[in-house]
Amino acid sequence: MMFSFIIPFIALYGGLEAKSNMSDMFVTRPPPTFSAKIVCNIFTDFTAEQRKFCMKHPRLTSAIAKGIETGLRECENQFQHHRWNCISTYEIASFGQNRSVQGTKEGAFVNAIVAAGAAHSVALACARNNITGCICATSNWENGGCSNNIAHGIETSERFLQGSRGAKRKRYELQIMHNREAGRQAVRKSLVPHCNCHGVSGACTSKTCWEILSSSFERVGRFLKARYETATLVEPSYTDTREGKTPIVLILPGTVFVKPRKEKLVYLDKSPTYCDPIPNKGVAGTRARLCDHLSKDTDGCDALCCGRGYNKIVFTTTKRCRCRFFWCCEVKCATCKIEREQTVCK
Repeated sequence: MMFSFIIPFIALYGGLEAKSNMSDMFVTRPPPTFSAKIVCNIFTDFTAEQRKFCMKHPRLTSAIAKGIETGLRECENQFQHHRWNCISTYEIASFGQNRSVQGTKEGAFVNAIVAAGAAHSVALACARNNITGCICATSNWENGGCSNNIAHGIETSERFLQGSRGAKRKRYELQIMHNREAGRQAVRKSLVPHCNCHGVSGACTSKTCWEILSSSFERVGRFLKARYETATLVEPSYTDTREGKTPIVLILPGTVFVKPRKEKLVYLDKSPTYCDPIPNKGVAGTRARLCDHLSKDTDGCDALCCGRGYNKIVFTTTKRCRCRFFWCCEVKCATCKIEREQTVCK
């Protein structure tokens, strides 16, 4: 399964990251054991351009892959209590394309979170001197310092995940490209100010401030989840070509040529209910999903089970209890049985 290949890829990156932290402050070249061929052959669905990029920049590609994995895990985290939980019955592709139904709000979120993850990971790798070629981004803060190389991370994400080129673009490709850019914008929006004070004896007579990224990606995930809740419906605008009508840009329905804001997530098609399996779409449905019969939120049995009801499963577990300390030096405990209950969707 494609997803299984991500793990050794990330492990390889992690090992190199640890090694670079112990070496000189600036890494000038990958270590001799870092094989571009091994790295670039892990994913079978790279385009020709992505494979070429990987062979030229294997360390940078590994940072991108780490970010994509982080993005997909954050997707699962944000939607774990929803009917659609960012998990597909398909084999997982490198960039999560088949974790959602194409054209929907869920597809918009996946494309955004993957692009954001790649940008975030590259920016942090730059700040930690784990990759070369990074340029300190310009800060909007007075007396600002380096902004964790945000610009380089966003540029790299865009370059690696760029869509098809040329006049002929499919409607879904336009949506993918827009939402990936919205994901990268979310990385910018998630920056937080960080300041250092300067002065005699600890006095803060002046400050140097800049914007930084949190090492945790959850802040970006929450930001994009809010964008998902207010996603905008769009439709393609067509032009006549030799090959027929070709979509060239996305516009708001009922307008002549009003484009959606670039930071908004956009979708073309209405989402399915995700209640029942849709095998050709990778949708598993919600049968046998754990639910909370007391909750009125998205994780509640009413919402998650789509009106089918739920079953109660009672099971017994054991744990140590009534522990006593005896001098010296022993702790003795009894074994207690605990009856637990789970509710699952019919």
